[in-house]
Amino acid sequence: MYCPCNSQLPFSQCCELAHLNHAHVHLPSELMRSRFSAYAVKNYSFIHDTLIESKRNKNELSEIKSFADSVKFIALTIIDTHNEQKNDDKGYVTFQAWYQTPDNTFHWIKEKSEFVKQASLWYYVTGEVETNSMPIKLNRNDLCLCQSGKKYKKCCL
Repeated sequence: MYCPCNSQLPFSQCCELAHLNHAHVHLPSELMRSRFSAYAVKNYSFIHDTLIESKRNKNELSEIKSFADSVKFIALTIIDTHNEQKNDDKGYVTFQAWYQTPDNTFHWIKEKSEFVKQASLWYYVTGEVETNSMPIKLNRNDLCLCQSGKKYKKCCL
């Protein structure tokens, strides 16, 4: 299985390494990718555990699970990064993520996320979020939004 973060690497050689050991994350963009993949593979504890500690009580594991179970995450694009040096203690990643809802419509979220490093580990802090106002409905012959290059009818339908 290829990694859901769109790295074109097998999951076992990409984000799964971070899911098994948070210390495998060395940059904010790596944490962003591994958090997206955690939503895609329903690894709720990784999403919760990589939140900055002060936010964990406000984002209960059950709420994370409820949201992740209600949609299918299909594509991630990293748009921009800031402070991506290994010696930085704060970094920013702007990304766009696509997801599909049970009614087969697609939605996107665009976010500029803030990350901090504490005790040599990166954590998600917060983000400036923008979402599409109208759901996107694909026709069977449209290209799938997951970036596979396949038609929707032969991919995520």
